[in-house]
Amino acid sequence: MRDLSQVQKGNSYKFSVYLWHGKEDVSVPPSMGQYMAEYIPNCEATSIEDAGHFWIFEHLPEMLEKLVGDYDGQEFMRQKGLGL
Repeated sequence: MRDLSQVQKGNSYKFSVYLWHGKEDVSVPPSMGQYMAEYIPNCEATSIEDAGHFWIFEHLPEMLEKLVGDYDGQEFMRQKGLGL
């Protein structure tokens, strides 16, 4: 594990960082996600209930909507034939 203590906690940057983590992840413990969220400036952390390490396969539309604003992630997935 890398030491994040060199990151200036609470420093204000002009961009946001989004962190998603499955609460049931056995590959990377949720505590690591919490640790990173505390030290990454402007970090908005989301812990996903009943999700493991591969949470993205079930939650990609929500992530896309968060990253691009009003974008309809569900519609994008339907258009691409990637129904989840």
